[in-house]
Amino acid sequence: MSAVTEIQQDKTEKPGTLWESDQGVLSLEGRRVLLQLIRGPFLDENRHPDLWKTLVANRATIVQRCNDLLLDLVVDVDKGIAFVRNAPAQDESIPKATRSINLGLIDTLLLLVLRRELLLSLEARAIIDKNETLDSLTQYRPLARLDEAAFAKKLSQSWTKMRTHNIVMPLDESETRFEVSPVLSIVFGADEADFVAESIEQLLDESISSESATAPEERNL
Repeated sequence: MSAVTEIQQDKTEKPGTLWESDQGVLSLEGRRVLLQLIRGPFLDENRHPDLWKTLVANRATIVQRCNDLLLDLVVDVDKGIAFVRNAPAQDESIPKATRSINLGLIDTLLLLVLRRELLLSLEARAIIDKNETLDSLTQYRPLARLDEAAFAKKLSQSWTKMRTHNIVMPLDESETRFEVSPVLSIVFGADEADFVAESIEQLLDESISSESATAPEERNL
């Protein structure tokens, strides 16, 4: 038997083979799962029931493929959510497979509000109104030390960042109603969120106290 014939027989015996030189080990559905995870932001059991079943059935192999790409697969069976993140590097020589989001003060404030909406939602999905959400952040303007126009611009930029990274996802063409990504409650843990929230509230109290102390005294004429 020639080497060519042996290769051809190996090809026909591999159920995952999709083209002549294909060396993959996953089926087409398994590769669709991998693509969904890499494209992000997450794989949702409710939105992708078929892909979710494939993930559960082929989890070990998909984990291996993710690890080959320096990615760590996170699966929350209770929430029906799976996503990938950078593998926990043992040293700096391991490159990052995904980009991190640089968060400023207003970005962090917005994330806290979105996470709170996610946790308080009584439904399976957390649906928010964009304008109402941004209006709820006006109380934190003293922290940013910006005038109203500049603060509104910063809020808009922060919202665009969340939109770009699929932390909020539009539900209509007008982009007024959004769904908060359920991944946020997993990525942004409770302990971390509580610590950040307490720190921000303390800073807000100090900022307000400072403004009150330096404000001109009111007098009756």
